[in-house]
Amino acid sequence: MWEYVASGAFGLLLWPMKRKRLITWVVLAALAVSLSAYHRNGLVAGFGWGEASYGLVRLIFSFCMGLLLFRSGVVI
Repeated sequence: MWEYVASGAFGLLLWPMKRKRLITWVVLAALAVSLSAYHRNGLVAGFGWGEASYGLVRLIFSFCMGLLLFRSGVVI
């Protein structure tokens, strides 16, 4: 489900977003992922309906980080 949300957000919000704002989103999402990992004692959460917010946080971080790496020209 979250992949569909990410695709829509990519086309509507993330593609036209400037690099500095994208960096801000990555930093904020990294903090949110860190807090959720601390709260849940790991990142194994977000797969059920009751844990959807954890999945959304992980999605925002990974998707924005991937887009930032792509725009920066980083090849791994």
